[in-house]
This record gives sequence, structure tokens and C-alpha cells, in this order.
Amino acid sequence: MKQLFFILAITGLSSIFISPRVVAQNELLSFNSPAKHIYKYYEVDEQPEFPGGMEKLIQYIDDHLAYPVPARENAVEGKVRVIFTVAEDGKTEDVKILRSLEYGCDAEVIRIIKYMPTWAPGIKDGKQVKTKVVLNVRFDLGL
Repeated sequence: MKQLFFILAITGLSSIFISPRVVAQNELLSFNSPAKHIYKYYEVDEQPEFPGGMEKLIQYIDDHLAYPVPARENAVEGKVRVIFTVAEDGKTEDVKILRSLEYGCDAEVIRIIKYMPTWAPGIKDGKQVKTKVVLNVRFDLGL
């Protein structure tokens, strides 16, 4: 029977079960336009939040994440680290794998992130802002 464990990263190398790490990135929209800022976790007044908070995020992942058959057949265990943006409207976008596990695990994590419900976006100075979120999703067969 499959068992999936989810570790949410809060700092660079340490992982805990409490909140996601939010990081920064700058994007140039065009040659003549100013940079559009994606905020760091310590720059926002309120971090993005999954509807219902962390407990509901873990439940969502548990309910929707399937252990890929190739990973199960090859006894692959470990974690996939994913980074994505919570946009001003709360939708997830720009999903990228930071630490790959392969055997279908990366694609499965990307799938569930892309189809997540709308988050409460990050808030800076009373305005909704784009914010990066990093999650670690652990695949464990529990053998």
C-alpha cells in the first residue's frame, strides 16, 4: 500500500511540516518596461495561503497525488522539490522542478500543482502580489 509523506520547506536546506518557503525572482516583461517583482517571503506582509491553510494543503496533496506506477515498480522513493508562483489572482503558475525524482514523480507533482484551487495571494502594502512558493513532496512506499 502506498504512503505519501509531504515535507514543506521553510528554509534553504531545512524541512519542516509547518509552512511553505516563499522565495524571490525578478522578471523583465520587455526591453522598455520595468521589472515585475515576485516577492520574497520576508518582503510580503502576508504570505500566500492555500484555502484552509497548511492542513488542507496536505490533505489536498494526499487526496490528489498518485504514486506513479514506474516509481512503484522500481521502488523509487525520495522527494520532489517544486517551485511555483502564486499570482495576484491566487492562481498557480510557472511550475518548475528544483529537485527531480523522475519515474513519473515529477510530472505527478507538476500536475497537482497546476490544478490546485485558487490560493489567497501574498499581500504587500495592502496589494495582492506575485510570490514564489517552494514545496517538497516526499514519495515513500512505506516498506
